[in-house]
Formats: sequence, C-alpha cells, structure tokens
Amino acid sequence: MKNLLIITQKVDEKDQLLGFFIDWINYFAQKFEKVTIFCLEKGAFELPGNVEVISLGKDRGSGKLKIISTFYSLLFTRRNDYNAVLVHMNPIWVVLGGFWWRMMNKKIFMWYTHKSVTAKLKLAEKFADTIFTASSESFRLPSKKVIITGHGIDTELFKPSGHRPATGGREVKILSVGRISPVKNYEILINAAQILSDRGVNFLITMIGEAPLEKDNNYDESLKSKIKSLGLEGKFNFVGKIKHKNLPAHYRSHDIFVHLSKTGSVDKALLEAMACGMAVLSSNDSARVFLPPELFIQGESPDLIANAIIKINSSGYNTDKLREYVVKNHSLPALMEKISRIINDTVSKKRKILISGYTYVDGGTIKTFDYYPGKDDVCFLVPYMWPLKGGKYIYRPPKQKNIRTAKAFFYHSKYSVIGGVLKGWMPIFPFVLMKQKPDVVFSASEPNLLTTLYQGIFAKLFNAKHIIFTWENVPYESKFLGFKGIIQKFIVKLNILFCDGFVCGTVKAQKIIGSLTDKPIAVIPLSGIDTEFLSRDYSKKSFRDMDLNDYIVFCFVGAIGYRKGIHLIVKAFEEISKTVTNVRLLIAGSGEYEQEIDSMIKSAELSDLITRFSWLEREEVRDILNSSDVFLYPSIPYGGWEEQFGYSLLEASSMELPVIATESGSISEVVLNGKTGMLIKPDDYTALKEAMLNLASDKEKRISMGKAGRRFVYDNYSHEITAGKFYKFFNGI
Repeated sequence: MKNLLIITQKVDEKDQLLGFFIDWINYFAQKFEKVTIFCLEKGAFELPGNVEVISLGKDRGSGKLKIISTFYSLLFTRRNDYNAVLVHMNPIWVVLGGFWWRMMNKKIFMWYTHKSVTAKLKLAEKFADTIFTASSESFRLPSKKVIITGHGIDTELFKPSGHRPATGGREVKILSVGRISPVKNYEILINAAQILSDRGVNFLITMIGEAPLEKDNNYDESLKSKIKSLGLEGKFNFVGKIKHKNLPAHYRSHDIFVHLSKTGSVDKALLEAMACGMAVLSSNDSARVFLPPELFIQGESPDLIANAIIKINSSGYNTDKLREYVVKNHSLPALMEKISRIINDTVSKKRKILISGYTYVDGGTIKTFDYYPGKDDVCFLVPYMWPLKGGKYIYRPPKQKNIRTAKAFFYHSKYSVIGGVLKGWMPIFPFVLMKQKPDVVFSASEPNLLTTLYQGIFAKLFNAKHIIFTWENVPYESKFLGFKGIIQKFIVKLNILFCDGFVCGTVKAQKIIGSLTDKPIAVIPLSGIDTEFLSRDYSKKSFRDMDLNDYIVFCFVGAIGYRKGIHLIVKAFEEISKTVTNVRLLIAGSGEYEQEIDSMIKSAELSDLITRFSWLEREEVRDILNSSDVFLYPSIPYGGWEEQFGYSLLEASSMELPVIATESGSISEVVLNGKTGMLIKPDDYTALKEAMLNLASDKEKRISMGKAGRRFVYDNYSHEITAGKFYKFFNGI
C-alpha cells in the first residue's frame, strides 16, 4: 500500500454536488497507508485518522495567486508524504504540477467526466500517466491513457425503500436533481408540465439544486417567470441546495425522475435515481445505451416527455433492471477498488515485459499494448518479415522504438521430418534477452513448438518469468497422433515444466491447458479490437465503385479455405437470390480454395450478384463491413482443426453487423446466439439459408443484434479491456 495525494475542489459532506466525495475519501483511506488532500475549500467532514485535509485557501478568501502560491509550497514541502497524485476533475492542477511531479517521479492520475475538451485538458493529458473516466462519452479527448471505470454510486445508500405502486389517479411526483443551468434544459420540462396540466394530470415537480453562477441566477429567474406566466406556480417546488446524504429520501418519495441535460455524458443523479428504484426519463445521448426505448426521449419534444409521464403514471414501471444496471456497472466499491488497484500497481515496481513471437504478434497485438498501463515497460522481438499465404503477401511489423526485429526461420508447418516445431525460431533471442533484462517473457507461440521451449529455457537462465500463449481448442490427444504426435506432446510437457503460466485465447483453450497443469492461466486473446477504427458510418453504404444503398448485403471476410464454409454461403445465396431480388454477396480474402469458389460462382451464373475481392488493406476491410448488412462465417471443423477464435467475427460485431456463424470451435465465445448473431450447426447449408432469410427480412433485428454486438465487443474485447487484462496477469503472476 502506498501514500496518495488527492487534489479536489471541496471536502464537505453537506455539499449537494460534491458531498459524495467524502465516500471516495473513506474508501481510499482503506486502500492507502496515508491520504493527503489539497482542496480549495474545507467544510464539514469526519474522516479516518490516516487522512489529512489541507485547504488551499478559497474558504479563507484567498485570491488565485495566493492559492497557486500555497499549492506550490505544499507540493514541495509535502513531497515525501505521497507516491502518487489523483486530481479530481480540475485539469489545471495537473498542468501546474505535472512537470514537477514527473521530476520527482510521482505517478499522476486524473479523474475527469465532462464533454468539454479545453487547452488545459489537452496539456494535462500529456502529463498524466492514467486518466479515469466514467464512460466513453465523458472523456472526449482521444487518448490511450484513458481507463473507463463507470461512476461510483453508493448503492447501499441509494436504494429503494420498497415496492413502488402504480401512481394511478393520485398525484404523480416528478423529480429533477442538478444545478440550475441552461445545460439542464429545464424550460422543456416546464413546457411538458403545461401539457400535463392541460390534460388534467395531477402532478408536482420538485427541482433540487442551486444556480452556482451569476448567469445561472438569470436562468433560474427566467424559469420561475415562465412558470408564473403559465399559471403553474403550484405545480413546481424549487428546493434549492441540500446535503448529498439527504438525496435518497427525495428519490424514494418521488415517482419519476426527469433528466433532459444534453451534456452527452452519464449523469450521476440519473444513476442515483435508478439505484433508488425510480422510473427515469432521459434525453441524454449517453442514456440511450442503457435505458429501454420507452424511457429514452428522442430529441427535445415536450409532448414526448408528457406522454411518457402519463404512460408511467397510469401503469407504473418495474424498475428492478434499472437498479441492477447501476449495481453491476456503477457501484462505488467496484469503482474504488479498480482505481485504487491501478494506482497501487502503477506506483509499485512495474515488470518489464518482452513479447516474442512470429505471425501471431502482428499490428493488432502491438497496438493493443499501446493501451497497456505500463506500455513503456513493454518491448517486442518479432521477425523483420513474415511470408503469408504461401509467400503471396509479406507482413512487416511497424517501426517503433520498442520493437526489435530479427531474422526468423521456418515460416510454415509442412517441413519434412520436423513439421512446424521450429516455426518462427529467432536465434538472436538470448542476446535480446540479455540486453533487455525483462522480468517477464511472453512467448506468443504455441506450447507444442521447440521455438517456445528455446525461449523458455533462456528465460529461466536469465531469471525471467516465462508465459506461453495458446489458441489450441482441440485436445492434444485428439490432435497429436502417431510418432509426430508423441514428440509434440513431449514438447508440450517440457514447455509446461519451464513456464510460469499460460495465456489462453479462449475458454476452450483454458480447459485443455488446465487439464495438464495447475499453473496460473488467464483467458485473453492475443490482441484486442480497435473499436475506434472499426466504427460504423451509417451515412455511407458503398464499396469501391459499388453503390449498395438499395440492397441487403451479405459479406464474408477471411481466408478462402474449405474449412471456412464459403461454398455453403454460395450455395445458400444461390437459392435466396431466386426469391429475394435485392440481395448482394461480397466475399473478400485469399487462400487455397479461391479457384473452387470462383468456379461455383461462375457455374451458378451469380457473377452479377456475388463480387469477389482478394487481399484487402485494413481501411478496406472496415469499408466493406460498413457497406454490409449481415456477416457470414459458417466455419467447419476440418482435419483436426476447429475455429480457434474468429477475429473477423468481432470486427464485424464492432461494425454493428449481426453475425451468422456455426457452433464450431470457440465461435460461441465471441458470438452470443440470439443476441449478437445466430449460430447454426456446421456444414448445414439449409440452416444457413434459413438464417440468412430470417435476417434479410427483419431490419429491426439486424440493427438490434448489430448494436448489441458492438457493445459486447467494446465491453469485452476492446484494446483497453484486453491490455488491462494482460497488465493484471503479468503483474500478478
């Protein structure tokens, strides 16, 4: 446990907006030996003995220059009291102190949740080591330092008092909580109130909050004037500022919470209301992700708001799932645990990582580790070139200062006698190991290779932990047969002996390795998905010179091999095209089965409806997915092989495409049947055809599955999530 310095605006349990931060401090007091707080203002609080609160002087009337002078004095005189700094919301403190903290080797963290991107924020981002934010919408500056954590709602404080009956004919109590400011769009709520009044609805609207700025005071007065002019004085109750700890009682005593702010980021008050079991209505774009359609107000229509209130008033609303969402995604203990762990781990001596591998370590893997919390401690040893598709294409790694390239031997698995056991062997490995002196060697190659064993032995000689990666999802006793199989299984045993743990790409791979060893195992794909790059643009549906706006477009992107089931796609599409005229099929990729697929297309006379593309660059992969409506991937178990992961499937989901795939290998781990796509039995073109027809005829289902797919990828396989999993495993082993 380390010592932490926190810089925040106010420490005051009575403050309506910032009173919640007392709970944060109490949690941090449990996670750090000592917590020192610099704040602009001190108020009322009771905190543990290992917490010291120091005011910078705003509460004593100090001006800006005096406050900054006090800040710099404390920064240096208290420098031995902390190992890390957490700045809450105000990036100016990172700007002012960042250079000196870096000189003193202090780790800098920042919590920021606001749509505003200022010059101060841009400069603060350069100094910060890590930036915590509640959601993707609450930090709008692109940065690889960002970690999305969710908000911290005390769900034990903010909880329902019991079952909420339908309001029926009694007075419906409507609540809004937040500062009185134009950004809250309260005038729209007033217009909705007029509609409710005209329709004879018995209601009372309570507005909790104050106008913090002079311009907000003018807005406050204009609202009250508008209410008076409409004759609604008796329908509004302006409570003003209250203690944060008193908010739950108000949430529990009201029926409907209305939130019309257009900040674009998730609002804490909205989550608090949900946690208290309230029905909520919101027009904030960020709420679209987690609110059901009937509770999300599209646009700024008072009619829609009034209609939604009337509907809830007449029938009630089961809010159990709203609270469940907050408990699962925005609970205070989970937030504090995550932030505290990352700060402690970062401050502690981070392990230097050497990642070595052949074709597995491609641009996606390297980019994933750009998001690694300790990315400066990661280096790569990879082949300077790697032939793909029988030498048809050559992969070359990007040029970065943390990438070391070398000559690699044995580019495939079909050598006589030795097969593929030396695939990707780089003799220079021990010399790089000697120079880099890593704490952990991560061999991104399979445990049945002598190449992996070579790296494992030298890792042990240089006192480094050795971690092995595997995709293998077919049990070794089924896959490795005959004399060669005996040798490969023996190599696996030796690699297990010399390693300290495994990273398995899938759960199926974990089960196989787990049956052979009790050494630590993590389930992490070798690279994440670039969800920022792979983001759908609904305004564009064309690829190269093809305008596809009037068509339902199916597509496949991947290796053209028999085991990918592309022949089944062509066969199913042939029948579909006879009855559905506005369909097109795009097939992109290259491989040993290209001639057979081209012959099928020609013999079926489908050349006008099916377009084939060979190797595509990354931008074109994104564009072809963006121009499609359904992604097809009917993989078939073949020759002792089953689909090991399916990056193409996750990329399609990231582009909001529903997926039709097979229950083969590990596909069911990346495609949620009935949610993000449809899974069928392998080698069953009739089932494939029926699934294609199902989605072709149901646009709403396509859109719903596509959006669920993107959320699934973002939450489980984005670069940030994947890099975080590697960080936790490497530093915990």
